[in-house]
Amino acid sequence: MGGQELSCRQYAQLRGMAVINVFREEGISGGSTDRPEFFRMLDLIKAQKEEVAVIVDDLNRLARDVAIHKTFRALILKNRGDLHCVKMQLSDSPEGEFTETIVAAVGELERKQNKRRVKDRQRARLENGYWVFNNPVGYRYLVDVLHGKILVADNPSAKVIRQAFEKFASNELLAQKDVLNFLRERKLVNSLGNIQKISFEDVKRIFNREIYAGIISYPKWGVSPRIGKHAPIISKKVFDSVQRKLNSHKTIYRTGLERDFPLRGYVACSGCGGTLTASWSAGRRGKYPYYRCNNTKTCDVRPKSIKKTELESRFLEFLESVKIRPEVIRLTEKITIEKYREKTLDINQKKIDLKQEGKKLEDEVGRVVDKIMNSNSQNVIERLEIEVDRLTLKMKALEKELLGVEQMPVTLEISVSKVMEFISKPALFWAKGNFEQKRMVQTMLFVSPVEYSSERGFGTANLSLPFKLLQECGGHKTNLVEAGGFEPPSVSSLPSGLHA
Repeated sequence: MGGQELSCRQYAQLRGMAVINVFREEGISGGSTDRPEFFRMLDLIKAQKEEVAVIVDDLNRLARDVAIHKTFRALILKNRGDLHCVKMQLSDSPEGEFTETIVAAVGELERKQNKRRVKDRQRARLENGYWVFNNPVGYRYLVDVLHGKILVADNPSAKVIRQAFEKFASNELLAQKDVLNFLRERKLVNSLGNIQKISFEDVKRIFNREIYAGIISYPKWGVSPRIGKHAPIISKKVFDSVQRKLNSHKTIYRTGLERDFPLRGYVACSGCGGTLTASWSAGRRGKYPYYRCNNTKTCDVRPKSIKKTELESRFLEFLESVKIRPEVIRLTEKITIEKYREKTLDINQKKIDLKQEGKKLEDEVGRVVDKIMNSNSQNVIERLEIEVDRLTLKMKALEKELLGVEQMPVTLEISVSKVMEFISKPALFWAKGNFEQKRMVQTMLFVSPVEYSSERGFGTANLSLPFKLLQECGGHKTNLVEAGGFEPPSVSSLPSGLHA
C-alpha cells in the first residue's frame, strides 16, 4: 500500500467513513483529461444512492492544471460527490475557492516547469548526438557507463533493415513494394519482442530515418543533423543513394492520358537527358499522339516530337535485342521451381508456427481465467480481465494472419509460366500486355530512362540487376552450361537440382 493511499484511508477512518474503492492512476500526466480511473470513479459514485466522499491526498493529485481541476471538481459535485483533501481544508466559500485555484495554479506551474526541464535535458542530449525518444525498430537502448542511455543494434532486425537499404540502393529490390514484401517475409521484431505489421508508410518511414546512418537531428527543436554517438546500421553512402532513388520517382500524370503513352517518363532525350513527355496534338482531321522533348532552351535535338507509333515500334525492336540464352532460361526455370518449393515450405512452416503460438495463447488464457475464478480481490480480477482481453486480441490477430497463409497465391504451373514468358520474351509480354503490364516490364527491366535518338534509336540501357546478371550468365565466359549440361557433370556451386 502506497503512502498516499495510507493517508487517505487514515483520513476516512478518523471521520468514520467506509472505503468503497481505491482508484490509482499511474504514469498519467496531471495535465491530461484522458483519465480512465477518474471516470470509472464517477460511474461508481453516480450509482450510489447517497453522497460519496472523494478523498485525495494532495490537491494536485486530482489535476495539475487549473481548467482541468475546475472541470473535474464540477463533475464530482454534479454526480453527488463531495471532494476532500488530506493536506488542506476545502471550502465552498469565495476565499476557499480562491485558495483552491491558487494551489491548482502552483501545481500547473510545477508541471510546466518540469516539462521544460525535461525538454531542455533532452535537447542537450540530442545536440550531443544521443537519441532521446522511442528507439526505432532495429535498435534497442543500452545503459552504458560512459554514454548513459545509448542506442545499439538490435539483431536480427538491424540486419534485415541493413539488407533492405542495400538491396534497394543496388536495385536488387526495384520498388518499395518489393521492399515491403522483403520486410514482411523476414519479420521485423521490435526491442519488446513484438512483430511489426509493415505497411507502405512504414517502408517510407524507415528509408527516411537518417538515424540508421548514424545521424541525429530534430528540426522541431532546432537540432540540426550531426554525427550520433550510436553505431550506424548502414553507411551514409547507402542512405544517400536510397534518398536519390526515392526522390527520382516518375511523374504521375492526370488519369487517362498516361494510359495512351506507356513510355512516358521511361524514355529520355539523347540531347538533354530529360524524360520525354507526351500528348495528343490537334490536326486537320483529328488528334494525333506524340512523344516529345519540351526542352527548347538547352537541347538542340530535332525534331522535338516523335510519333507514338514510331517510338513504340522501335521500343519493341529494342526489347527484342534483350536476349537471354536458352540454357540460362532453362536454369532460371529450375531456380523458379526451386524458389516456389522453398516458399511453399516456408508457408507450411509458418502455418505450424502460428498454430503453435495460438495454442500457447489459448493455454495462457486458460491459466488467467483460472486465476480470476480463484481470486476474491475485485482489483485483481479487473486486471486479469484486461489481460484476457489483450490475449484474445492477439489470438484474433493470429487467426487473421493464419488465414492469409492458408494457400499459395498462384499455382506452380502459373508461376513458372509467367516468369518464363517474361524472361524469354519481354517484347512479346510488352506487346500483348495492358497498360499495367507494359509498365511492369519497363520497371523490371530498366533502372533509369533509356535514351532515344530519332537517328540512332535507343542507346545502351541500364538494366536492372536481375536482367544484368542473366545477360552476364548468357555471355561467352560463363561456365553455367558445362556445370550440368554435359556428361560427366563438373562440380558446381549451384544448389542441387538447379543445373542447366
